[in-house]
Amino acid sequence: PNHPELLEATAVLHLRAGDAVSAEIFASRALGLAPDRGPIHALVSEARRAQGNLTGAAEAVARGKAHAPDDYVLLTEEGAVLAVRGEAAPARAAWERALGLAPGFPPAFTNLALLAGREGDSVLAGRLI
Repeated sequence: PNHPELLEATAVLHLRAGDAVSAEIFASRALGLAPDRGPIHALVSEARRAQGNLTGAAEAVARGKAHAPDDYVLLTEEGAVLAVRGEAAPARAAWERALGLAPGFPPAFTNLALLAGREGDSVLAGRLI
């Protein structure tokens, strides 16, 4: 199909089923049709991250931010990439920015709460409650 929404949904299904390679293929096809959609860039990044390709994941985030710098889904994925790379402070900033745009967005909230727990940051944990 040549519908970005259907390609994106197919990519999500593949990713959730554990097939990150197919997920990346379908998400990349969706991007070809809708390059301005931040969540699709995030999906490409997530698929690459699932394959252990952190450089490719970061590149997908950077390309996405060029098109949709304020997309909270993309910012949440940026935080995930940064966290896996061991960059806790920038990850925290990305998740906080995502929550500033979409308060209560579950993935950003959960990742930020997990970071607070790992780091023993009671101030951040208190702000999240």
